[in-house]
Amino acid sequence: MRKKLLGLLFVFALLFSGGCGGGDEPASAPVPGAEAGVSAASNAPLPPAYTGSDILRASRMGEYDTVERLVNAGANVELSDAYGNTVLILAAKAGDPDIVDLLIGAGADVNRFVSEIKFNTDGAGYYGTVAQFALQAAATGGDPDTVELLLQGGADIEMSDNGGGTALMSAVSSGKFGAAEMLIRYGADVNAINDGGGSPLSLAGSTFGQDREKMIELLKDSGAWGQ
Repeated sequence: MRKKLLGLLFVFALLFSGGCGGGDEPASAPVPGAEAGVSAASNAPLPPAYTGSDILRASRMGEYDTVERLVNAGANVELSDAYGNTVLILAAKAGDPDIVDLLIGAGADVNRFVSEIKFNTDGAGYYGTVAQFALQAAATGGDPDTVELLLQGGADIEMSDNGGGTALMSAVSSGKFGAAEMLIRYGADVNAINDGGGSPLSLAGSTFGQDREKMIELLKDSGAWGQ
């Protein structure tokens, strides 16, 4: 009788513990990388060591395969580093049109603006804000194909930084003839004025390098006035 009673108690314990599906559903295991902005619907989980910095580093270094793998795994393409540099800004500065095209296709904001400029002050090397927006980064980087991809992707050609400087001014100041030529081809204002009263032409006149005279000629032929 005692053994029979114990057997009945065991059966009741199983029933009330949810062993037959009558209890609450067990909690699902966390999705790897979810805390790093990774889509839970991804079919290709990120590596366990992923912290969000991998896609920033790969974009800066022009590592297309790594960026593609991370994007396909659901990485957040709007991540930024401690200086405000976004994944797209870093790729644009590196002048890698393939990565830029990939990021735009993945939904990266081509007009995201970095409002605060920051620089490293610990003496451990130069680090800081690369540019305040992606088109400015591409103009400074100098790759015309990257500039064109951003413009085709909806980048505001007349967006300006905190000092009123446009992407064309950045290209001119950096002596990047190909980038300047591409911006002008898409209608950049060759007579824009920054907060300091400078124009693309005046900036070109104060630069050095073998393309200085060529840049000045390009601007004047495109309607720039002044000296």
